[in-house]
Amino acid sequence: MSLIKCKECKAEISNKAKSCPQCGAPIKLKTSPIAWAILAIMITIIVIGLITVDSDQPIPNTNNSAAISSSNTNINNLTLAYLNRKVYDNPVECKVKIIEKYEVASCRSISFDGKSMQGLWLIQDGKFLAINGTSRSLVETKLKGINEIELYPLPLPDTIDIVTILKDFD
Repeated sequence: MSLIKCKECKAEISNKAKSCPQCGAPIKLKTSPIAWAILAIMITIIVIGLITVDSDQPIPNTNNSAAISSSNTNINNLTLAYLNRKVYDNPVECKVKIIEKYEVASCRSISFDGKSMQGLWLIQDGKFLAINGTSRSLVETKLKGINEIELYPLPLPDTIDIVTILKDFD
């Protein structure tokens, strides 16, 4: 406990006192510079989080908002399938985008080393249809037997360009 001077009567009083015992003036305690620095850092982190959250997701137009909404519900099922079947040892990232006229999902593992190969899925009628090699091999192995997950029949139509879709998700 240290002593401070009362701002009114200049008497020496405890820094723990709420008011001066001599004159009764209330004591205003100063906030430490460290506390202000911690508060500033916390506010900065919150602001950055608000700015960057889902910044890579396109803002859906009104024509696609219902489709995006139902797909976001379904994408949770796909993500859970990846997690429950232990497709990857690391966290899984699944996203949905409208590309050209198709609704497409991309799932991959995220690790400190980088990102894994993307499994691409065409979303049709509540089902996830594997359209690239990564997702097709998963349908035949780790994701085998899940009702909502199927292979898209080969050959793919010319309107589905895997390279363009992969670039769009990167």
